[in-house]
Amino acid sequence: MTQQSSAIKHLVLVGGGHSHAIVLKLMAENVLPAVHVTVIFDTTLCPYSGMLPGLIAGYYSFEEAHIDIRRITLEAGASFTQGKVIGVNLDTRAVLLADNTTMNFDLLSLNIGSTPPLGRVPGAREHTIPVKPVPEFLHAWDRILAEQHKGQRSKICIVGGGAGGVELAFSMRQRLGKESAVHLVHNEMELLPAHPLRVRRLVNRRLIEAGVQVSLETAVTSFEASALRTADGNSFLFDQCVWATGASAPDWLHGTGLALDNRGFIQVKNTLQSLSHDFVFAVGDIASFIDQQRPKAGVYAVRQGKPLYQNLYRLLSGQRPIEHKFQKSFLSLIGTTQGRAIGSRGGSRKINHVQ
Repeated sequence: MTQQSSAIKHLVLVGGGHSHAIVLKLMAENVLPAVHVTVIFDTTLCPYSGMLPGLIAGYYSFEEAHIDIRRITLEAGASFTQGKVIGVNLDTRAVLLADNTTMNFDLLSLNIGSTPPLGRVPGAREHTIPVKPVPEFLHAWDRILAEQHKGQRSKICIVGGGAGGVELAFSMRQRLGKESAVHLVHNEMELLPAHPLRVRRLVNRRLIEAGVQVSLETAVTSFEASALRTADGNSFLFDQCVWATGASAPDWLHGTGLALDNRGFIQVKNTLQSLSHDFVFAVGDIASFIDQQRPKAGVYAVRQGKPLYQNLYRLLSGQRPIEHKFQKSFLSLIGTTQGRAIGSRGGSRKINHVQ
């Protein structure tokens, strides 16, 4: 980084998630005062999570379902560094990258997402395909499609009956056709535990109608190369198994000194600032609000983009950051493919079929 005036602050945005993408778009319209901005991300393209099932089903192209983070960074007048952050030294205010280089900052914002907790089940890390990081998942999906094009039938198992796992089951069934089998495994009595009862049952019925095998109250205890074993002593064979349940934070956060919750996520105030360090912001899945608990859903990361920009602007302008209250419920669209979805909002009893 070139030598700068002491009046110029260095803001480092780690991660290219939805919140940071919105901050960059807003910066292009109204530049942050007295600041040099650097974005650090391990790839130039960020997948838009809401379009992932449509990409899997074949409705969207790769380009349509990704945000060009490098491009919007440069359009905002910021610098882009492609790299992977593996640590933060809060005493020296520096981030550590995987290539052993460091970058100093005055303000830091973390929008680094979450990954499935593979370490909790023996064999999961070696024998499953986690849905995150999405680029690695898409590489695995390309291999599955290539094998099918060669005439090889596949049995795909998906572990996790939340919205992500359900939509992937619909999408994979649509894309692979009847030549391949899709099996959805969930450890609870019903799918979509955060959704209204009628939605859960309707989705379960639609999955079965689509030809997806659904196994409920099935707790996975271990994985082998081509089989998963369950708590009741059964086992299910698969060619590929997708892990789409739970969320965990990067282990390196434990060595930073940031205040973390009991799952390792960064505790933040309603200003989006770290509970322990005011010069650190955290947004999206990696943030854990101390006053307003919210699920790990992309809609919250999108909604946090503008408040993050506003508080960065206020802080850099010598003003106090303001607190934000984020919605408790939101419209959920569970894509069932063929251009249709089941829509519900919060705990409402009302269900809409959307086309």
